[in-house]
Amino acid sequence: MLDVTELTEVKAGDEVVVIGTQDGATLTADDLAAARGTINYEVVAAIMPRVPRRYLRGGKLVATKTLADGYARC
Repeated sequence: MLDVTELTEVKAGDEVVVIGTQDGATLTADDLAAARGTINYEVVAAIMPRVPRRYLRGGKLVATKTLADGYARC
């Protein structure tokens, strides 16, 4: 869960990049771990399976994984 209370321009359905790069800004698991005072493994292990995964290679989507549909190559 992310608290976006102070971000008035955010609306339901907006894309959220928690770990990765968006609009030239990058946030890594190491960055989040440092902010939480923990290690990067704890950050990624805490991401629940219901969060869809998108696997990229060279910036191209190569596979997805969701609870409903499982793993699928693109």
